[in-house]
Amino acid sequence: MRGQDQVPAEKQGALTEIANRLGNLQILTAPENAQKSSNDFSEWIKTRGESFYERQFIPLDETFWEVSEFEKFVSAREALISERLQSLFSTQREF
Repeated sequence: MRGQDQVPAEKQGALTEIANRLGNLQILTAPENAQKSSNDFSEWIKTRGESFYERQFIPLDETFWEVSEFEKFVSAREALISERLQSLFSTQREF
């Protein structure tokens, strides 16, 4: 993971596990992925617009965008995804 050297060694194993959780997955175009891979996430994410944040369920708390806050970012993003799914599936239709 890019920027992992900014995290204490005792937390690096946990970060690797978190990287495989749903809250860390994104659907990006090939150019977006290449651009993201060549920059620090905290800098790259600032180049995205508000519609990207909404579409990708990006937490708006910019402190979570730092690699040192990766676990909080993933947890907050999973909460946003969960809220959206609950709103989709809790709507009951009357026939």
